[in-house]
This record gives sequence, C-alpha cells and structure tokens, in this order.
Amino acid sequence: ELKPGDRVLDLGCGSGAVAIAAALRSEMGHVFAVDCNARSVECALRSASLAGIDNVTGILNHDGELAEAGGCDVALLNPPYYGDFAIAEHFMKTASQCLVEAGRAVVVTKDHEAYHERKWSRLWLESEAESSGYQLLTYRKRAY
Repeated sequence: ELKPGDRVLDLGCGSGAVAIAAALRSEMGHVFAVDCNARSVECALRSASLAGIDNVTGILNHDGELAEAGGCDVALLNPPYYGDFAIAEHFMKTASQCLVEAGRAVVVTKDHEAYHERKWSRLWLESEAESSGYQLLTYRKRAY
C-alpha cells in the first residue's frame, strides 16, 4: 500500500515493472529505481518514459551508497535467492539506510524463516503476510 506523495525505493528494479506501478500509486511522490545492471535501469526509465511517467529516477548502483534516495517512506525488495542471502542482506541494510524512521521495507520471499534467522533482522520491527506460496514480509524501520 502506497500513499500519494510517498518516496519509494525499488531496490533491484529489474525491468522496472514494480517501479512503474509504485510511481502510479504514489502519484505526486517519487520512485528511485535502483539496480546494479545498466540495462535494467535503462529498461525501467524507458518504460516510465513510454508510459508518460515522470516521477521515476533511475540509479545505477551496486554498493548501496544512495544519498540521493535518502528519506524514502517505502522500500520494495525482491532479492535473488542465490548467494546464501548475501544479496538479501545487502538489500536490507541499504533499505534501512534509505528509509525514514518507521519507514517500511516490503520483501518478497519463498523462505521467510531464513529472514528471521539473519542477524541483520535486528534492524527491523516486523510483521508478515502470506500469499500464494510466496510471503510478503513487511519490516518497519526501528527508531533509534
């Protein structure tokens, strides 16, 4: 669920489909479509342009240093399953840095238990919802 005006981080944007949907839902907000693959970022930006959407910024990045995407309300994450959750950990830490206090990170996974077992889960207060074989884990950023 996105509110008009939300700033959204789509980390690992791939084709940009989620970024486009988020841009439409956040209306006057802004979406940062981030990926380490230049073709993915180009695809997301081209899709936004063809759809007449002007509230998407594409960012080519692999290190998680995203000063321009700070102050986001929501982070949308669908990390790959390979790499023993190293990429998932990178996504979760990056999202935590980019979100405002009490901001939400929504993660799609088939293995919610693996998320609960990770040491980086202490960065978040969490809740979860399940749907058709995949889980949507919603994490709320802790206040410090």
